[in-house]
This record gives sequence, C-alpha cells and structure tokens, in this order.
Amino acid sequence: GEYTKGSAACVQNYIRENNLENFIHWEGSVLDVSTYYKNADLLLVTSEAESFSMVISEAMAYGLPIVCYELPYLELLKNNSGVLSVNQHDVTSAINAILRIFESKEVYENYSKASRESFVRFSQFDIEGAWKKIIEEDM
Repeated sequence: GEYTKGSAACVQNYIRENNLENFIHWEGSVLDVSTYYKNADLLLVTSEAESFSMVISEAMAYGLPIVCYELPYLELLKNNSGVLSVNQHDVTSAINAILRIFESKEVYENYSKASRESFVRFSQFDIEGAWKKIIEEDM
C-alpha cells in the first residue's frame, strides 16, 4: 500500500521502529470482530468526529468501558453511562480516564455494566415511532 501518514504501512513501521510489537497488534481489515471485543478490556476512541459509531455500539454490547474524545452530538453517548469523555486531543486526560477505570475491579465492573446498559437502552429506542411523531407534528 501507499506509504502516507496514517497509512497501514506507516502505522506498521511506527510500531516496529518503537518496539511496540508486544503492545500493538495491527490486524488490518477484519470481518468478524467479536474475538477482539471478547478479549478487550476497554475501548479507546480518538476520533475527532463520528456520525454513528458502530465500534462504540459494538463495544457497549460487549460491556466494554469506553474512553473517547468529546463527541457531544453523538446520540449513543448522550447519557455518557459507561463512557469517560475528555477534551479533543487531551491525551493526558485520556490516560487518566483509563487509569480511573482500572482503579479497582469494582470500578471497572461498574463502568462495564453501565456501558452494557447504555447499549440495551439505545437498542430498545423506538426510532420509527420517534420519526412518525416528528412527521405527524409537522403536518
């Protein structure tokens, strides 16, 4: 592939040059991501913008606590349950949020449970009914 900033080749080279092979595993495109969620303890999202994040909803379905940059317009994060949001590009606060989640087994389990409950609440939302109500009110 093309070697540009952020490309797969660039990322793989960065991992190799910084001896991070034991900490970062670059998989590329994967169709079945369930194994990764089952083996993960947390999701770190460093996106500056998202419209609907399948990654966040999947992580919540697996009960993963989430640390992300502020995405105030993202409906999935409206109640922030199981999620710690930090200011955009604030890496230090993101690290501190991760440490807070792993402070103890009890704290971790509370975030995990809250994340799963957020997913359940969101998945039960009647979007068709909400749109119908909006359309009927405008008529």
